[in-house]
Amino acid sequence: MDQPDTLSVTVDVDYCNGGPPCNCGQFPHGYQRSCNFGTLPAGSYVARFTELHRNPDDPIHTFTQSLRFTVGASTPTLRRTWGKLKAHYR
Repeated sequence: MDQPDTLSVTVDVDYCNGGPPCNCGQFPHGYQRSCNFGTLPAGSYVARFTELHRNPDDPIHTFTQSLRFTVGASTPTLRRTWGKLKAHYR
């Protein structure tokens, strides 16, 4: 079960549409997705990615990777430091 500080993503892989072993060349070997969880309050979090392989004939087994990360509080900047840049966008 995920904790409140965990961001989870699960990819469900249905190798050969649940059938017996097939030619792996028929299927893509990579993918890329992105998720937006919005603005997170300051704190420590765990990002958990699970690739769920349901077919027992799938040569790749289910796996999970986790990464701990910290969101810090915003850091104030002196107005004079960013004054020219701010003026440019006003």
